[in-house]
Amino acid sequence: MIDWGLRDQATALTALADLVPGTPRWVIGHSIGGLWLAFRPAMAGGERIATVGSGLIHVTDHPFGFRMKARAFWQGPVPDLSRRLGFAPGRLLGFGAGLPLGVCADWRRWSLTNGFHLSDVGSSLQAPDTSLRAAEMRFVAV
Repeated sequence: MIDWGLRDQATALTALADLVPGTPRWVIGHSIGGLWLAFRPAMAGGERIATVGSGLIHVTDHPFGFRMKARAFWQGPVPDLSRRLGFAPGRLLGFGAGLPLGVCADWRRWSLTNGFHLSDVGSSLQAPDTSLRAAEMRFVAV
């Protein structure tokens, strides 16, 4: 997931800047896509950034009624099925598009580990650097 989030996202944002140079970039990130923006230099170079449903969440942080489903998802058939197929069949499992096997494995590990992604900080992941943030941060929770 680290390669996917950091390198692929950076490549897409660079390609966009090359395609339409000088155009203001408003970046929208959903779920982990929004979370990765904090790991990008200068917060991905966007003039405005909006994230939707982006955050660090352990299975026990879900609402009580959803916890069993989340735990069953990660400790049930998903890991084995994904290994057998070589990818996580998102549509079949009801959670969107298919995901590469490594992305699914990282997501599972982080969802079942207290501290989420922090287990990788210092080894394969640098800590987010928000010192370059120039915009006001606003948070909305519903």
